[in-house]
Amino acid sequence: MLLQFKTKNHKCFYDEIILDMTATQEKGHIESTIEVNSNNILPVVAVYGANASGKTGLLEALSYMVEIIRKSVFFDVTKPFPVFPFAFSKKALTENSDYEICLCLNGMEYRYGFSINKKGIDEEWLYVKKFSNDKRIKEKIIFERKNDNVYFSNTYKKYDKNWQFISKNYSLINNRILVLTSIALKEETGAFRDIYNYISNCININIDNYWQKEKSINILLDNNSLFNDFQKILNEFDPCLAGVKIEAANDLETNEKKYVISGIHSSLEDNKSILLPFIYESAGTIKIFNIVPSILYNLKNGGLL
Repeated sequence: MLLQFKTKNHKCFYDEIILDMTATQEKGHIESTIEVNSNNILPVVAVYGANASGKTGLLEALSYMVEIIRKSVFFDVTKPFPVFPFAFSKKALTENSDYEICLCLNGMEYRYGFSINKKGIDEEWLYVKKFSNDKRIKEKIIFERKNDNVYFSNTYKKYDKNWQFISKNYSLINNRILVLTSIALKEETGAFRDIYNYISNCININIDNYWQKEKSINILLDNNSLFNDFQKILNEFDPCLAGVKIEAANDLETNEKKYVISGIHSSLEDNKSILLPFIYESAGTIKIFNIVPSILYNLKNGGLL
């Protein structure tokens, strides 16, 4: 059961942001919560807000963490580690990105997370305690990691041999392999396997961001005044987006013309323009690119929409 998810320095988020599934002290709908060891957990949560405020970004960050856990043993050592820090600050690009998840499994609360950068995994941790509302119960260390140095508590020392074997035989890529994933895949039962199974199999996120860009590109490039109107509307929906840039380029493999679309943003430090691939914009902004040019075209020229 998901209790909490945290992330920091991921795409549109620089400061830490938290999705908390534990109920407040509000008693109005207590019958709708799930009670575990005298704790009340929310069975559903709604996230709402303005366009480009980070609703989809929050889900995407959780999805990203799940994929890292699923695929960390398969990353190619010849390619950069796949990280997506906050793009609008030079400082953020040099800092780690953090991801942490809290789960309740079999009456125990596990807090697992990692801190990564383009070189790989910098830190990783896993703590456990009985899931209770008794504040006197303290967390216990399962393991803590700094770079390739991993400390297992006495209760979990048996996993130290597994990690030593992995770090020795896969020394070229062990900075890309999560301790959680590598150990979970080597045991049939136990805490590591339970946590890995829940995260990789029971957290399913479907973000519909299909980008129907071709028709919108043709409309915008064929009509400058309509393009200008679209830019104004886009900025009203997303004030952080100064506009959109569409550039023609030739595909190196097919030599066919293709278009590179970028969102125009401003750096926080010097206010200079930053071009961000448009696919990284919010789901709402992408939907605006999909449909608004067609709306503007039909309002101007008539026809069926």
